[in-house]
Amino acid sequence: MSRESEQNLPLNPSPTGQVSPALSRYKLGKALADKGRWQEAITYYRQALELDPNLSEARQALEKVLAKTQASSAQNIQSPAIPEKTPEGRKYRQQSQYYARQKQWQAAAQELEKLIQVEPSFEAYRDLGRVHTYLKQPAKAAQSWYQAFTLDPEKATTEEYIKLGNTLFQQEQWEQAIHCYQQVLKRDPNSFTANRSLGATFARQGKWEEAITAYHSAIALNPESAVIHKELGIALEHQERWEEAIASYRQAITLEPNDLASAQQLLNLLEKRQDWQELEAVCRQGIEQHPKIARFHHLLGDALLKLERWEEAAEAYHSAISRDANFSWSYNNLGDALLKLERWEDAAEAYRNAIALKDDFVWSYYNLGRAALAMERWEEALKVLQQAVQLNQELPAVEELLGDTLRMRAKADLKKAVDYYRSAITKNPDYEKLYHKALDAKPDDADLYLQLANVLSRQGREDGAIAFYQIALQFDPENAEASYQLGQSYQKKMT
Repeated sequence: MSRESEQNLPLNPSPTGQVSPALSRYKLGKALADKGRWQEAITYYRQALELDPNLSEARQALEKVLAKTQASSAQNIQSPAIPEKTPEGRKYRQQSQYYARQKQWQAAAQELEKLIQVEPSFEAYRDLGRVHTYLKQPAKAAQSWYQAFTLDPEKATTEEYIKLGNTLFQQEQWEQAIHCYQQVLKRDPNSFTANRSLGATFARQGKWEEAITAYHSAIALNPESAVIHKELGIALEHQERWEEAIASYRQAITLEPNDLASAQQLLNLLEKRQDWQELEAVCRQGIEQHPKIARFHHLLGDALLKLERWEEAAEAYHSAISRDANFSWSYNNLGDALLKLERWEDAAEAYRNAIALKDDFVWSYYNLGRAALAMERWEEALKVLQQAVQLNQELPAVEELLGDTLRMRAKADLKKAVDYYRSAITKNPDYEKLYHKALDAKPDDADLYLQLANVLSRQGREDGAIAFYQIALQFDPENAEASYQLGQSYQKKMT
């Protein structure tokens, strides 16, 4: 029964006094922007937003720098430089520049497209990319830049390749993005950003071995990057290299204890692998660092439940519920622990709470039925077990449980019937019919046979009395009164 999909860890808490990885990248980007190193600043701002999409300072700074670079691009488009060699090419170039000065971007784009038809060049594709940017056509802009760089790779800087690669990545143009990152690595094999981005792109394609190789290269350049260790762990997990994946997640947590994304990945993997002792250790470490996060307490309970440490498991689930009272699995699993402890009433209450939160929770109905059965609450057991069957007809042994409930309810009803007959007999001890009804409900009751025989003997019906004394002794051979009265009946019959 998988539980992790319903409750996740909150990501990127910011404890007082600690600078988050996202904030540190934002500050580095700001320092680069102050020096006019726009493309590098853009890279760091984007990294900050990847780590924390809610970091408004980084988003505002990025928009400001992009506006400056676009203004610079507009000036380049409008400039009188004309690199074309043919008269027709120069004509289209001049017309595109005229429309650009008028900010008639659609017309400028049309002229540049005509230019490319007669004289394709780096400059023509580059300017068409800039125009598409002003037209808010990012996909076309990226393709124009890509064509420009393909025509003349040496005219593009590594920063421009990184920027274009990131844009193509966002547009899911994986092969083109890979080409851009590989161009960077041809010039600078020690580019951490290119290696990391290359790994991420391979991962999005499901090319896990290639991703692992790229991530290893990135880690060699920056072994202190927690996020790369986490991404490497994900790739290793997809290749079922479990121990390596666990080691990568652990290293990410060691480097950045407050980034819970790696902890989430590690917890999920350990639960999937059913490595309960390791899961217990990780949860206890997480609770020590983040005691208010319910997920750690809940999964600690799961680990302890599997390790058959019922009392500790129940305590962990109580802790989880005190931090998140709306997660139905915590109540259900608390019920499981209490059921093992035979604390039937408490278990039933936990299952009812789970059902109140999730009214189609089949396992809670099923186990509530088991708890009710243990407490001899036949009607409640029947009701919830029948609801469980309606939700899932493939539940294990549910028909047997229903049968047990009906059988045990029938026994309990018969016992109540006998008790009522006994009460009636005390009020009317010579009414023979009451004894027969009681014995029909409980045919192995030696005391009832004895009492019925006594009634018949008082009425002088010794043959009947003898028969019932004998039956009483069959069920209770040590019954002294039945033996004595049987002897008395034989004497009466002989006289």
